[in-house]
Amino acid sequence: MHWAHNGYTVDTDPAKVDPDVVYDFLRTSYWASHRSREQIAASWQNATVQFGLYDSGGVMVGGCRVLSDSVTYAWLGDVFVVPTHRGQGLGKFLVACVVEHGALKHVEQFHLATQDAHGLYEQFGWRPLPAAMPDKLMVKLPP
Repeated sequence: MHWAHNGYTVDTDPAKVDPDVVYDFLRTSYWASHRSREQIAASWQNATVQFGLYDSGGVMVGGCRVLSDSVTYAWLGDVFVVPTHRGQGLGKFLVACVVEHGALKHVEQFHLATQDAHGLYEQFGWRPLPAAMPDKLMVKLPP
């Protein structure tokens, strides 16, 4: 799929994703700095959908990935826009493309984790988990 906005495009063709751009950004992020280049590459290659954000010259300037069964569950991860392209609504454009994607728009539960972008995701319907959810949700973390 392909979307356009103010000279930028979002595309889900995994062949267009620049693994160097992804790694260079994620190695400095608060959530993925501990991952090796190989782990980051594998996490993107194994994603259900990869979203690349590109400038007018076709250079990757952001992106994200989604893991999903396209019916009951999806996880949005590694959402980023490189610093030199921020402040133009590109994060909002990118997330809008994710929620409009045909295989994702009707998923029952769409999860993500964020430390600093709650306001962005709330615009698209994400909410904090209800306080009662610890009775239902569990997580397995590395030792």
